[in-house]
Amino acid sequence: MYTRYFGLREKPFDLSPDPKFLYLSESHKEAFAYLKYGVKERKSFVVITGEVGTGKTTLLNALLEEMDPEVRRVHLTDPGSTVEDLFYMIKRSLDLPIDDMGKGKLLWALHDFMENRLAENEQVLLIIDEAQNLSPSMLEEVRLLSNLETSGKRLFQIFLVGQQELNVKLQTPELRQLRQRIGVKYHLLPLDLTDTQNYIQHRLEIAGFRGKGPFHRKAIREIYRFSKGYPRLINILCDDALLTAYSRDLKEIKRNIIKEVIKDIEASYSIPRKKRGMYAKAAVVTILVFLSMGLTYGIYRNGSIKGMIPSQLVTWIHKEDRLDKEAEARDEMVEKATQKEQMEIPKEKAKLEKGSEDVAYVTKGKEEIAPGMQSRKDIGIPLKGEEGIMIDTTTEILFDYNDYEIRPQAIEILKKVASVIQRCPEASVIIEGHTDNLGDNESNQVLSIQRAESVKRWLINHAGIEESRLKVKGWGDSKPKALNDTPEGRHKNRRVEITIK
Repeated sequence: MYTRYFGLREKPFDLSPDPKFLYLSESHKEAFAYLKYGVKERKSFVVITGEVGTGKTTLLNALLEEMDPEVRRVHLTDPGSTVEDLFYMIKRSLDLPIDDMGKGKLLWALHDFMENRLAENEQVLLIIDEAQNLSPSMLEEVRLLSNLETSGKRLFQIFLVGQQELNVKLQTPELRQLRQRIGVKYHLLPLDLTDTQNYIQHRLEIAGFRGKGPFHRKAIREIYRFSKGYPRLINILCDDALLTAYSRDLKEIKRNIIKEVIKDIEASYSIPRKKRGMYAKAAVVTILVFLSMGLTYGIYRNGSIKGMIPSQLVTWIHKEDRLDKEAEARDEMVEKATQKEQMEIPKEKAKLEKGSEDVAYVTKGKEEIAPGMQSRKDIGIPLKGEEGIMIDTTTEILFDYNDYEIRPQAIEILKKVASVIQRCPEASVIIEGHTDNLGDNESNQVLSIQRAESVKRWLINHAGIEESRLKVKGWGDSKPKALNDTPEGRHKNRRVEITIK
């Protein structure tokens, strides 16, 4: 509908996983390299995971398109819910000449088929998409399929592609044998803000658009804010935005259009406002009825309202009131200190407070290294010829005042940290939160733990790092990196340190 209006040959943000639209961010490029390496080296098991909508299937389709004709592919997009379903689909995909669905006959037929393919120098690749839906018993059966070999050569190569739940399943004790067979493993990450902008432009150009795209930079920021960099959500927003712009005869898509689209999407998953109002009114009326009944009965039994309130409750109310007033006074003191701090910061340092400079530093000993300058050795990746050796590294993520949300500038640093952790499966990771000295000790202790926990959750949810490898500590303001008597010092102390050992 809008394609001709914007000078497009086709819809650029269709949800079908078309490999020609594949955009290779750093994470996608690395995952694609891992897939090709797994095929070339005939690794027994290759596992690629990622959250919903990160582009796993598109990446897989691009691999299949590039693959040599000597590789025979069995691509199962839905492996079924039982072992029998799985074996049936393998049999049908390979055209095995057996009618009996007995497991023994199938395995013998598979073995003969694989030997024939090997004699003709062909590879057989079994790709199971949505592998997180496989039960532990089915995953174990898949592992047993990899036992098919002859003359020391494995006949089957197996790719498991799935969501984060697959990582959780693979960590269970009953699947430790399968886990030990995995030769290549990679967790696909969402796009950052820059990649989101490039991704949108890339898809527009593939679809025939020429010149700068119709999306304003603030609109792209809003798309990133809502989508968190997940390609599928980006596609949905962009497609709806192009349609909205076409219906209003607009050539430029600004932030307000994206906000409208987001509002419409969110509204489609919520209870209609009328029904919400009806439910709310009914709930209020019900509560009022019960309160009035309770109040009437209480007055009848106690003679007055005062007699209904226990003395312990009165004491508790007074205590809570006092604590609220103390908290308000403390917040006011912190707010004044913060305002004073903002006035003290020189203009050239104010950018740092807003997050315009790099948010992480990698340290070795006492030396401080700028984020863009680390070598592979500095960020802890074992160098060639140093198998098993890893350099201890500490990475810092800075936070805003009194906040524990990870800033957009920190995402790239966390991706690098996640990449190092994935390459060093024996390493443990210590995540330590810190604060400045504004506020009381108890509040600072809680805030430092919240900061460390937010980093831990990101590494688990976005990078597939096993929770058992991540240890969290909160130090409050007890371990400052710099003096807290200057704005710059307090800024440096609002941090999380990630140490890989």
